[in-house]
Amino acid sequence: TKLEKGCLIGHWHRGQAGRWSFQLDGADLEISFQLADRSVEWDLKAGQKIEITDTNGQLKLTAFDRNGKVLGSKIDDPYEDPLNLAAIRDEVFADLGFCEPKLAPNLKSLSVYHDPPLTY
Repeated sequence: TKLEKGCLIGHWHRGQAGRWSFQLDGADLEISFQLADRSVEWDLKAGQKIEITDTNGQLKLTAFDRNGKVLGSKIDDPYEDPLNLAAIRDEVFADLGFCEPKLAPNLKSLSVYHDPPLTY
C-alpha cells in the first residue's frame, strides 16, 4: 500500500493461527491493526517490521528493527475489559432484582397458614 511519504508492504497467512507481517519503508507511521473487535497499535518507524499473530482469539504484535532485533511486543487480550463494562453493568442493575419472588401484601391465598401445606 502506498502512503503519502512511503510504502507499507504486507504479507499474511491463515493456518492454525492467523499471521500478518508489515514492513514500513520511507516514513514513520502509527499503525493500528484491527480484527473483529480486537486491535493492537504500534508507532512504526521507517525500516521497522511488525508481525501480528491471532492465536485462539488473542492478537500479539511483535516489532523488529531493520536487523531483525525485537523492539517490543503488545498483546490484545479479548477477555480484558478496558471500559470496565462489568462495573458499569453492576451499577446500572444494582437495584433491579432478577428472578426474586416478591410477596404482594394482603393476598387472600396467603392469608391462611396450612399445616400440613396444601399439595394442589
